[in-house]
Amino acid sequence: MTIKITEQAAKKVKEAIESQLETWLNSGMIKTKNEVELGFKLGLLGGGCSGFKYDRKISEKDENDHVFENHGVKIFMDPKSYLYLQGTTIDYVSDGLEGTFTYDTPMASGSCGCGESVNF
Repeated sequence: MTIKITEQAAKKVKEAIESQLETWLNSGMIKTKNEVELGFKLGLLGGGCSGFKYDRKISEKDENDHVFENHGVKIFMDPKSYLYLQGTTIDYVSDGLEGTFTYDTPMASGSCGCGESVNF
């Protein structure tokens, strides 16, 4: 099963990747934006009010990560998280000036009200 990302979420991820590249470029960590390949890293951490928390960041690919690509965005996921998150769709929902990533995870048996924590 694949991991999907909506167009709206992909747009926000692309903005975050561009911002990260600019920061690294301006700080001298990289000389050109083509030196690194960044993507949306999604995983799970123990904790949260439902047992697991979604862990997301803009990151380079780790050696054993699964890689998925939708709407021009690469999604990286470690093998253990993939066991639980396969089939997940990543979306971005705006509410006025605020916005947040949401996750439709078919294997989840429940989640907390804020959507940041999930159980299986």
